[in-house]
Amino acid sequence: MVPGAGLEKWTFGVKIMRSKIASKLGRVAGMLCLLTGQASSASIPLLGAQQIGAGAYTTCAVVNGAVQCWGANILAEAAFNGMLYSYFYLSSSPVILPELGGVSKVTVGSEHFCALINGAAKCWGYGDYGSTGPNGASGGSGPVSVPGATSGVTDVSAGGLNTCAIVNQGAICWGDNYFGQLGNSTVASGDYGDYSSTPVAVIGLETNVKKIVVGTTGFPSEGFSGHVCAVVGNIAECWGDNSHGQLGRDTIPATSYDDTAGQVSSLGSGVTDIATGDDHSCAVVNGAAYCWGSNYAGELGSNSVPVGLFSYSQTPVAVQGLQTGVVAIAASSNHSCALVNNDAVHPVKCWGSNGFGELGNGTAASSPVPVNAAFFPALTASNQVTSIATGGQHTCAVIVTSGVARTYCWGDNEAGQLGKSDAPVFNPAPQTVVGPSSNITAIASGTDNWHGCAVVNGGAQCWGSNNSGQLGDGLNVDRSIALGVSALDMSVSQIAAGGNFNCAIVANAAKCWGGGSGGVLGNNSQASQKTPVQVSGLATNVSKIAASGGQIPIVSSGGAASFGGHVCAVVSGGVQCWGENTYGELGNASVATGSGAYSPVPVAVTGISGATDVVVTAGTSCATVNTGVLCWGQRVGNTMYASGSTTPVGPTGLASGVTALAAGHAHLCALQNGVVRCWGENSQGQLGNNDSSGIPSVEPVSVPGLSNATLIAAGGSHTCAVDAGVAKCWGSNINAELGIGTVGGRRLLPAAVKGLDNGIVALAAGTSHTCALLGSSSIKCWGSDFNGQLGDGRYLSAETPQLVNLGETIFSNGFDL
Repeated sequence: MVPGAGLEKWTFGVKIMRSKIASKLGRVAGMLCLLTGQASSASIPLLGAQQIGAGAYTTCAVVNGAVQCWGANILAEAAFNGMLYSYFYLSSSPVILPELGGVSKVTVGSEHFCALINGAAKCWGYGDYGSTGPNGASGGSGPVSVPGATSGVTDVSAGGLNTCAIVNQGAICWGDNYFGQLGNSTVASGDYGDYSSTPVAVIGLETNVKKIVVGTTGFPSEGFSGHVCAVVGNIAECWGDNSHGQLGRDTIPATSYDDTAGQVSSLGSGVTDIATGDDHSCAVVNGAAYCWGSNYAGELGSNSVPVGLFSYSQTPVAVQGLQTGVVAIAASSNHSCALVNNDAVHPVKCWGSNGFGELGNGTAASSPVPVNAAFFPALTASNQVTSIATGGQHTCAVIVTSGVARTYCWGDNEAGQLGKSDAPVFNPAPQTVVGPSSNITAIASGTDNWHGCAVVNGGAQCWGSNNSGQLGDGLNVDRSIALGVSALDMSVSQIAAGGNFNCAIVANAAKCWGGGSGGVLGNNSQASQKTPVQVSGLATNVSKIAASGGQIPIVSSGGAASFGGHVCAVVSGGVQCWGENTYGELGNASVATGSGAYSPVPVAVTGISGATDVVVTAGTSCATVNTGVLCWGQRVGNTMYASGSTTPVGPTGLASGVTALAAGHAHLCALQNGVVRCWGENSQGQLGNNDSSGIPSVEPVSVPGLSNATLIAAGGSHTCAVDAGVAKCWGSNINAELGIGTVGGRRLLPAAVKGLDNGIVALAAGTSHTCALLGSSSIKCWGSDFNGQLGDGRYLSAETPQLVNLGETIFSNGFDL
């Protein structure tokens, strides 16, 4: 069906007018938000991006299976975790979106977003005209599943006011249908025409669809029109708006549209990639680049089609100089870019509009032929560009060097879409995007608790249970995403997580916060503190700190321990402890022991010097001294002291060669010459010695099968280690805390954690969850998530590792609801 020209004559004029008005309003709003928003970011690059997508003023990346976005409208009036964020929410550095994990692709439309997650499509944002599907909302929604796209999805693309996906090799679309962009041969009259919030099949594209892209990826004001193109087998087909010949078919007047798919004229076979801008389209055919449609600013790249407001080509034209080596192509409002494999120094080439430097060649001069994006330092054959995306007036690319992926953006930055707040309003050369969660140096998830913490960029961030103020944000509200600890934004070197409290080393001093029962905060009081307080007498020379839950923690219905515990710290080679002393865990025989005994201020452990590390569990403390181990309290690992000791004694067989210690709820482990040795309770197999009897071991026993261990962590009733680079866990799996892909039962021997076989630099274990630090840019956790202790924004337990939402930068300004 091909209607007449009158409709487009009216809409073209409206579109131009709306574009100018919205552009001015957008600039004002963008500048206001930037001025009232967050401060400049640190110059730490965003690492690990696998794929990027870009819209008019927004950029998003998939990083370790999560979605990070920056620029305007990053939360798209969406309700994440029950909170509604306004349309004008801006951030000039990446924000990790809650509730999203396992993502392989993110796509950015004018006012909504979609992601490909484990073979399903989920969309969020402003869902006018059904663009986010029937489960979405016109006023904004969090990520929702799209019926008909819950499995078998291999591609998804969000455009102006509609979305398309490939399901079981067939094409489906939903949302606005004013120009027939749903491709189902139905267009109705009306202000915005017909639309469908439920996906409909594109006629004739029921099989062999390889890729699908929705046009109008540029400005929200231009979401009034739209067209779609797809690679079907090895040919290109397009449908929808044809106001500038963007369907590539000279049989249709360039003032009309077509509501059914049709092959692009003269393009032939051999199509491997396709892209749609606002009013033009491009494709890769047998390694060559071709474009068709509008040539307003030279976006066709042919240098032969006249450039100007009404310049266009209804059939594909060759992009000058790109007839070989093209592997990917991208198109936006008025510019296009290609990725080539035959120019190692200049693999990214762009053409068209360049008023904001979106071509990346260091100038603001538009070009009707491809120019080289000028990276600094210059790229070489050792660099690999793995993803490219074009926004309204900006461009981004992911470049991998020596296995490390860095994201670069260039062009317009008035809303922070380049991901660097201290950049000028625009930048005509590629620059690295600043990352929110880089430079993670320590993690903590202590036993007898349901929260976690990390040291990020020298500050402290915590998530999970907050019943006693242990997250340090001045509140008592549980959080499923990481937030900064009040007044600890620099100089933090370590955090120790107790039952319902935490302690940290800050500029070599000890500070604690949270529940204060039993004197665990060390400030000569039992009062709880929602923000950090100084530990009495420990203002300097503190090098290590450890915290535990209480002997008999009171557990609420939500699973949070409500009081008790003790803390020990290495201070100038000695050890000082405070808090509960039921079994002599403070290590100072002069302090009273027994039920209710405690010290609210640090006391020196008897006879220790040269200590380098310390760990604590309920009733017991241990320290590493000259590569040997000394313990005091209830479970000292020595048959001669089976009933415990109020002063330090050595566990059997651990006099030397020990490089790490770990303490669970009622068991302890040591790493000795690559072998893991554990003692204490064994009811769930947490000692890892294949003993099904559940009988405790007074002395250390070796864990079979681990000969090259480098890291250990002990939780409530489970234990984990990294052996030959692979994470392995054993013990209780009632809450999936082993991360092996199943839930329930126990494992008496080490079992590999799914997906964690390299890059692990630290481990931490809580009562029923576990976390791993991967490099310096991400943390993954698994197991119970009742109080949000996995930190992935979902409050949903996980049988496999999930990315922690670190670096959340939500802030308030005049536009927030």
